[in-house]
Amino acid sequence: MAKEISSKNLPLGKIIITAIIYMIISQVIHFIGAMVTMTYYMDPQYHKVWSVFMMPVAGPPPLSFTLLGLAFALINASIFVSVYAIIKNGIPGQIPIQKGLMYGFLVFLLVGVSFFLALLLLVNLPINLLVYWLFEGLVIYLINGLITAKIIK
Repeated sequence: MAKEISSKNLPLGKIIITAIIYMIISQVIHFIGAMVTMTYYMDPQYHKVWSVFMMPVAGPPPLSFTLLGLAFALINASIFVSVYAIIKNGIPGQIPIQKGLMYGFLVFLLVGVSFFLALLLLVNLPINLLVYWLFEGLVIYLINGLITAKIIK
């Protein structure tokens, strides 16, 4: 019979700390990525693609975009870490490094690759930018998988 999941099995304090670390790491990686790919964001032919949150007018995003980005990153991080805490015993690997890399890679396959394929069909952006975002996602999921597995043992 499957083991029941209860709130006592979820280390809330560790989940919150890990989610905050995840949020910081992902935002740093996204910031670096934005600097590397800035020409795409500044290209007038793609201005209509960006949301009004990101670019209400031409130029750099407003502070509200950064704050929303942090809030959304914390929500995503909380989900990522909580799911790991729930399924960690079913993830292949004997040590946290193996489990973290496997979890990060599986999430990348489920979320990152699916998102990439959907973007190919839905938005008019250069393939190079989409591939860069795919790689950026892989790095984020792998690093945060390692950190999550190390903290949520």
